[in-house]
Amino acid sequence: MAGRAAAIPRSRAAWGIALTAVFMLLISSVLVPSGSEAHAPYFPEENDSIASAYEIDDIAKSYVLYSFLPEESGHYYTFELEEGERLLLQILVPVKDAEEGFIPDVALMIPGGGDGGGLPAYVEVPPTHGHKVINGSLPAEVDYEGFTATAYYVTIDFDETSDGFANESGTFYIAVFHPGGEEGAYALVVGYQERFTALEWLTMPLSQLNIFDWQGTGLLPLLLPLALTFAIGLAATARRLTALGPVEGAPRALVLVGGLSFIATAAVTATHMAMALSVSGLSGSAAITLVLILISLALGSYTVLLSLDLLPGARPTRARLLALALLALVSWNGYIIGPALLLTSALWPRSGD
Repeated sequence: MAGRAAAIPRSRAAWGIALTAVFMLLISSVLVPSGSEAHAPYFPEENDSIASAYEIDDIAKSYVLYSFLPEESGHYYTFELEEGERLLLQILVPVKDAEEGFIPDVALMIPGGGDGGGLPAYVEVPPTHGHKVINGSLPAEVDYEGFTATAYYVTIDFDETSDGFANESGTFYIAVFHPGGEEGAYALVVGYQERFTALEWLTMPLSQLNIFDWQGTGLLPLLLPLALTFAIGLAATARRLTALGPVEGAPRALVLVGGLSFIATAAVTATHMAMALSVSGLSGSAAITLVLILISLALGSYTVLLSLDLLPGARPTRARLLALALLALVSWNGYIIGPALLLTSALWPRSGD
């Protein structure tokens, strides 16, 4: 019996080391990507004129700018480009929109001149600029993106140094428009240096919810996994949680709900992955999504068991809850609310404080 009791902490320690290794592997794969692409997501608004063009402050940094183009309208973006500097831009279109005929074009507006090309009357061009039209087309294959579990068509893929289309440095503009004036969702990808600020990284779960909305999947694939996870989880643990008593049970309930939010993250991600792969087919990038799902399940299961005193020798101490909250934040779990609940429980007044 003594040997068995001594083995439990070693087993738990090994599990913790393995989970930490998975986290580090995931973070390394994001910071130094190979094969899959990680972009900082943003959601511009009211950039429907040259005067209100959305400013891209670093054209080398990899951004993805999600938007919805209204009928007979253009969306405008501006950036600085040095002579000889590389410009990479792509247009992504959700599968449904693209297959219904929404294939937007891009007008690259160049200081001092350009080779021209026809533009609809509603697309603005500054008098000091020429323009180059980059036409979109529907590719043969759907792309799958592993970090956000989304499927889309890459309808424009432009990658040149400025020597190929401009004679000078300066302020450039991009206009995204549909030649027939149709409306639809699109994302503009720019840049090739994949890096994140701390805020961009930590708010990724909220961005992912907006990306699901951009993709047009509706509320059901979001709300149903969330509702089922919490309904089953709370029903299965209610008796055990009640037995802990009101004083100890309140902070434990916060930890329990936080843990269920991590499992719910896995359920939502898995649902959207299945939907996206059903239209894109199998993709190597799905391995990234699977790692994210497994991390969510491992973190959520550990947190739930910890909240119910079902882990021998492990209790929800302040330090442990703070560590779990941090791990959840950096691994995009719990949609910010879950980590906040763990933090609240860690700060909860305890007897003897």
